[in-house]
Amino acid sequence: MWIGGDAEREEIGWFTGAAGYERAPSMHADVLKADHHGSCDGMSDRYLDLVHPSLVVASLAAVNDYGHMHAQAKAMYKRHGIPWYRTDQNGTITFRSAGTPGSRYSITIERGGKNMSGPSDRRSTSPDCRR
Repeated sequence: MWIGGDAEREEIGWFTGAAGYERAPSMHADVLKADHHGSCDGMSDRYLDLVHPSLVVASLAAVNDYGHMHAQAKAMYKRHGIPWYRTDQNGTITFRSAGTPGSRYSITIERGGKNMSGPSDRRSTSPDCRR
């Protein structure tokens, strides 16, 4: 699992560039915890190509003033064929794994399904989200 926290464009740019994470230790992760609550500020095609997650999970409030999850982030996940779950619509999201290299994981959600939208979702007007 890759957890970028509140990383935005500048921080993710460092990971995908100068830090050399695409070589060592590598950024591949099965699950990406959506940066900045599903904001588009830190998302890029390069970032998703390097992490190459099979699933994205966003932690966010059901009604928020920030427009999370941003339409641009969801569109990018769709373009890369990456499904997502989100705490505002799916409730508690539980991952279980043996914790050993190569072991599989399972996901249990409280309600709903994949790729849901929420009441606060909107297109961001941030310059970092314009592509």
